[in-house]
Amino acid sequence: MVKYVYDFKKFMILRIILGWYNDYFIAGLMLKIYCGISLLVQLVFFIHLIIQNKLSYNINIILKICGVLLGTIPSFILSILTGDRYLFLYCRWDEIIDSHKQAKRIFRIHQLMFDSVHFFVIIFYIIFYIWWYLCCTEFSLVAYISGIILRFTIEIEKIPLFLIFSVLLCRVKLFQRNICLDLKFGSDFPLDRHRQVYLKILDKFKKTSASITILMLTQTSLFFWDSINTMYLILHYYLAEGHIITYHLLLTTRCIHGYVCVVFPVFIMEYIANLLEDIKIQMIERKLRCTDENRKAQITDMLNLLKEEPIGYRMLRAFPINKTFPLEITSLGINYLVFMLQYIRN
Repeated sequence: MVKYVYDFKKFMILRIILGWYNDYFIAGLMLKIYCGISLLVQLVFFIHLIIQNKLSYNINIILKICGVLLGTIPSFILSILTGDRYLFLYCRWDEIIDSHKQAKRIFRIHQLMFDSVHFFVIIFYIIFYIWWYLCCTEFSLVAYISGIILRFTIEIEKIPLFLIFSVLLCRVKLFQRNICLDLKFGSDFPLDRHRQVYLKILDKFKKTSASITILMLTQTSLFFWDSINTMYLILHYYLAEGHIITYHLLLTTRCIHGYVCVVFPVFIMEYIANLLEDIKIQMIERKLRCTDENRKAQITDMLNLLKEEPIGYRMLRAFPINKTFPLEITSLGINYLVFMLQYIRN
């Protein structure tokens, strides 16, 4: 039986129910047909909403529609073509990098955090749409419920992205804990074993980078075109009405939620960078106290490996996912909002 670091069975069931393909439980042509039909049904519903609101077309709505399509269809295609196999391979228990008495505890803690995030997302949108329906809805109940299903389908596509970065953090955390304990208490520093673990972590993450790129692109597209256009609506109506109403508060909470989801990988990568920096500091201190020249040379080799092969990620090999990424997104969003407000006023 295949063992995984996380028990994400319930989320895979939820993904299947909402139309995302994966062969975690069932593999085969029938499931692919079902997921293809699910995608088609959601596209038909989406096109129906576009036709229903054709009288209110403007450049803002057109750009928002393009953002939703760009943010959803590539993820669906990735799901159907790969069956989420990249996710299951990445999350398999690996005896080289996961075998330690601390591993189960670390993964268990992050499992609770992972489950809590998705539970919060589900509860957030249930409360959000109940509130929205009571305060602001202009659609029929059937269209409203269909819209909720579409929104949950879009939210569930974030599971692989959250899962991959969560598992990466757990493995780096475990690596940092083990190597620092060996440096502090071990009489012999097993550099070869730690080198092997580090290279294995890098290798697993690099093999998933193509899928991560698609997920990051789709999530960034969804955030930018959905949340930024929503912020435009907030500013537009606020300037027209001159005061804040429940409608504005609802849209603002949704924008904050979208922003946090997009910058989540940034927090993880910055945390990982801090963990690796802590390893380097402790290794340098150990090297300064070491009297064995061979041991010094081994520590130097390990330090060089950490410097030359840092754990990092660049979207499309051009945009580094680090602390500058949220600033770039925010700057782009502000420029877009200024352009849209000037365009509408003119």
